[in-house]
Amino acid sequence: MFKYLASQHMPKFVIFSEAFPYGLVIKQLPPDKAWNEAFCDKILRKFHFYKFYVKYHNSLGCISERYMYGYDIHELPSRLLRDEIILQKIFYWLGKAAAVAYVFGIGDRGHNERINISETNDIAELFSCTLKSEPIINIDFETFPSRRLFNVYVDVDELGLPFYAVVRQVPGKFRAFLDYYYSLYKRGFMAKLHYIKEVWREKRKHLSRALRFYFIANPNDKQDEIIAAIKKRASAEMDKSIFDEALFLIKDSLEKAGKFERDFDSKSLKELRKRIRQQRNL
Repeated sequence: MFKYLASQHMPKFVIFSEAFPYGLVIKQLPPDKAWNEAFCDKILRKFHFYKFYVKYHNSLGCISERYMYGYDIHELPSRLLRDEIILQKIFYWLGKAAAVAYVFGIGDRGHNERINISETNDIAELFSCTLKSEPIINIDFETFPSRRLFNVYVDVDELGLPFYAVVRQVPGKFRAFLDYYYSLYKRGFMAKLHYIKEVWREKRKHLSRALRFYFIANPNDKQDEIIAAIKKRASAEMDKSIFDEALFLIKDSLEKAGKFERDFDSKSLKELRKRIRQQRNL
């Protein structure tokens, strides 16, 4: 299920200038994708502190945005993966990023998250981050709104991809703790989802207007359904069974890829698959 993890990317350039304290990413995009990037920057900054300052240059057919230095989650440096404490935090932070993508229907995850640290950061600096911080941030919002808003099976895939992207890189001695790491991932997800619900409750009118404004600029035949789906995800209880389904796909993919060294209990996996099907038929 998760054999392919984004080896192709849209053409882009990063410009560094003394006039800016940060680099600028320049991406050529069709108008609808450009609007997606600009919209998501404005709406998502309500839910995390990092701002990309996305600007759509209509006459040039491109966007410019703040460059976020760091490492893509599917290519993490070994110095981060070798330390068990850091690894635990990474999975917790990754769950937070996954929750944001889940609520707003941002697809194509598993390679569009980045841990925001520089090459010069040492272990002590990373330890200064607390579990309340969020150094792993979603980047690349072209795939909004994705099919995941209306298809729970796509949701399962998207939920599993970020975790799979990291765990497949984990050294062998840590792979026996996969279930524990997944519990941290889930904990981070639920913590962020709770925070999003609080923000949505306080700013729901403003956020609803922002969604409406987006569809004025970028009409969509399903815009009412999309807005309703986002509102539901941001305010109602989620179906937590998708975590079980995603974990099944993760383990199945790791087994097939030869990345999971622990023996499988085939009977328990069959029972899980049966339970998942029964839940979906209710």
